[in-house]
Amino acid sequence: MVYLIGAVVTPVAGRAIDRIGHRFTLVAAFLGGVGGICLTLVPHLPAVLLGLALTSTGVFIAQSAASSYVGRLAEGARGAAVGLYVMFYYTGGSFGAALPGTFWNAVDGQPRWLSSPPSRSSPSRSAYCFGSPQQGWSTNPTPPAGGIEHELISSHG
Repeated sequence: MVYLIGAVVTPVAGRAIDRIGHRFTLVAAFLGGVGGICLTLVPHLPAVLLGLALTSTGVFIAQSAASSYVGRLAEGARGAAVGLYVMFYYTGGSFGAALPGTFWNAVDGQPRWLSSPPSRSSPSRSAYCFGSPQQGWSTNPTPPAGGIEHELISSHG
């Protein structure tokens, strides 16, 4: 459902691109998408849905602005330039969707980087210590006696 909101907004974005320009529209789309991603971290369903809608809308508007900008900048063979852009856009999206799953399966669903020494003081540890939206936020930053690695392995194994 939230994906459809982005599809409906795209024609309106075309008029905004004509009115305020490609660059400003791209920046606004990126900021809207990042704001949407941030909203998905709030532990309330309406905020998450709004975040997904903003992210989807930002992606649609950015793609529309970028592909029309490529066509405008190309001095010759505009159709070929836009075609190349779209080919790389979808190729990148395909790899971006497939490779993380392959990586996840290669490590048996347990990302090994969570256990590496640099990550012990990283955001992953902070997220573990303070909880997550699904678990409820905690004010106790003390990890369990077995350490984060022990808890992560026992919760996934």
